[in-house]
Amino acid sequence: MKAITICQPYAHLIVRGEKRVENRPWSTRYRGPIAIHAGLSRKWLRPGDEECCPEMAFGAIVGLAELVSCLTIQQIRTGRGPSWLRDHEHAVGPYCLVLDTVRPLGHVVPCRGNQRIFELPVDVMDLVSQYDTQGCVGWRDLTGLQRPSSPSRPLCPSLETTP
Repeated sequence: MKAITICQPYAHLIVRGEKRVENRPWSTRYRGPIAIHAGLSRKWLRPGDEECCPEMAFGAIVGLAELVSCLTIQQIRTGRGPSWLRDHEHAVGPYCLVLDTVRPLGHVVPCRGNQRIFELPVDVMDLVSQYDTQGCVGWRDLTGLQRPSSPSRPLCPSLETTP
């Protein structure tokens, strides 16, 4: 399975269904399922982000999505792509990777990130499958979806959040 590292708070916004586009300085021909990896960097966080969203994970697979398109910002501005994309606050380019059928995992899976789109190691893929509570069939948008409950056996106690 392919994956992409996205810095927080943007990975968090993606799995919550609030951000359906990821900006990159490079293009990709890849289309299909993709794991959302929350990077370790805190560079893009604003003061209060971590306190506001204590469930935000770092250095882990946090969700799954379908990469459906890669458009330049110029293509978007001239009307190519879905209409919602033209006014999307996060569509700034130069290339916009358009995501659909995004869903969070039932539990985060620690994983090392990488540059560009990368292949997940087999052991990480196995854990992602275990915590993918919605399965690969019937992916759907997060609109109105409740976050799945954590499995009874935590994967990594250091990544558990306190209520």
